[in-house]
Amino acid sequence: MKPLFQNICINLKRTLSNLSSQTEQEVYKSKVPYVHIPDELIAQWESIRVFIADEGLLTRYLDQFLIDELRKFDLLIIEFCKKNRNIDDVPDVFTNKDWRFVMKRAKHLRAVFEEHGPQLED
Repeated sequence: MKPLFQNICINLKRTLSNLSSQTEQEVYKSKVPYVHIPDELIAQWESIRVFIADEGLLTRYLDQFLIDELRKFDLLIIEFCKKNRNIDDVPDVFTNKDWRFVMKRAKHLRAVFEEHGPQLED
């Protein structure tokens, strides 16, 4: 596996971990209190979006099921952003049902990535 792709996968795994966990978001906030955590995590996902759009890269390293799951989650993020333009920060964001759903789906995608994704040395 090329180092660039491995780095993308490590970032993907870390972003999904942060997106899927209230505890990790709270810890993140405690470390960087001036950062709006939901906006930061969405921005991190958006940097991964470039990778998701690269069909050749995806099919070289990932199975079709994982590719489909990544794209479904990407559409979910796009819809979330359209619907929630001014989202609260941690901890108030955890009362937003749409954010809770994003967290749930991120947890699902992380599990899919663990099962179907490449083995990483992070």
